[in-house]
Amino acid sequence: MTPIYSLSAGTETDISQYPYSTGGRWDSCVLGGVAILNNGLNNPQYWGGAGDAVDLPYDATDAANVCTWDDQGLKAKIIRPFKYHLFAFDIDDCSGRNRRRLMWSHPAEPGSLPITWDFTKADYDAGDTELSDTNGYILDALQLRDTMQIYMDGAIYAATYTGRQDRNIFTFRPVTLSKGIYARNSVADIGGRHFLVSDGDIYLYDGTNFQSIADERVKQLFFDGGVSRSHYENAFCHYYHRTGEVWLCYPVPGDRYCTKALVWDSNQNVWSQRDIPECTAATFAVVDRVSTYTWATLPYATWADWGITPASPLWTSWILPIDNAPIYDSLLL
Repeated sequence: MTPIYSLSAGTETDISQYPYSTGGRWDSCVLGGVAILNNGLNNPQYWGGAGDAVDLPYDATDAANVCTWDDQGLKAKIIRPFKYHLFAFDIDDCSGRNRRRLMWSHPAEPGSLPITWDFTKADYDAGDTELSDTNGYILDALQLRDTMQIYMDGAIYAATYTGRQDRNIFTFRPVTLSKGIYARNSVADIGGRHFLVSDGDIYLYDGTNFQSIADERVKQLFFDGGVSRSHYENAFCHYYHRTGEVWLCYPVPGDRYCTKALVWDSNQNVWSQRDIPECTAATFAVVDRVSTYTWATLPYATWADWGITPASPLWTSWILPIDNAPIYDSLLL
């Protein structure tokens, strides 16, 4: 069994509605304040902040006969939000798995779930398509300004909302058929651009142009034997907005989970490397520490009273709690 927990104010609560498969790889997103949780094996779940997680409906146009994804024999490896819709990628149904197929839901009302994914219903805007210009597979997707960038292992597509009345409300055009993404979760939005780990290089991508930001040392650390070939799919990157850093976390050979991080400082355009405890994901939270200090509670009132420079061990021992005071979001691995 793999349970789902919520964590609030240090209290863990099991919100599982039934035992979930242990073989899936969990992912999540938020649409209108509702959390969507998916492992690619069970019916996708949603959680509104209270009670247990609930099966995500496939079609709820008939309130007395709600149909779930399991009822349709459908599964998706990836679910992402865009333009009040949910998108599902890498679809598995009764005819088998199609890693180039994607589906989108009818738009959701604010704070609600999409009422249907059924693209056969003429009165709704759900739909599906297959990205067939390449033999590659869809690995991830992420919004970039007014587009949804769909990342494959050897191509990138841009989905644009058109609002056409024939239910083809999105257009899908290939941006490039020569670059793709390294693994799921190896792309991060850094404010109007994407930090993108491709096969052999790391880019800043604005929807049209690619700017390489990895020097030869970084490429060697990551691509030339730095990342585990057996568990490379566990690599992920996360943007730490408060510091302007992107953390590219990855497992080294012999490790299953991430134990190293390449950290790119977007303000200075410099790289550093860190050892990290085994982890599989990152997020933000306000961390309330036992001992926190403010400027008013420091032992010395002025810089001169310290008698030493801010780089000294005495200053360093006090500045860490200030930097991680509860008014800040902390990066949690």
